[in-house]
Amino acid sequence: MIRRAWRPAVAAAMGVCAFVGTTAPAPAAPEQQPQAGAAASCYLNLHQCVYYSASATNHFTTVVASSDGRFAAGTNVSGSADSQVSCGAGDGNYQLVPVLSGVKALSVA
Repeated sequence: MIRRAWRPAVAAAMGVCAFVGTTAPAPAAPEQQPQAGAAASCYLNLHQCVYYSASATNHFTTVVASSDGRFAAGTNVSGSADSQVSCGAGDGNYQLVPVLSGVKALSVA
């Protein structure tokens, strides 16, 4: 089920990156092409946040933002790679498990 949830997120991120990368008109002559190193970079920053409840002896993982922020994950599309995980604090029952949470920046440009 989680694999199915990733597909729309990755497809949306790829679409955003493609849109951002193609906002300038194409040059008319080949000599006007930009250098290979000058290509715009775009990253899908996947934030995985794991929460645990001792009373329920249960844990769960989230990779998308929540509407109230308690179980938010900082997954985003950006021009720079994230290096710090961004997670909500949890609630009274579920607490964030920092050692099991992390961020992975995927270059999509």
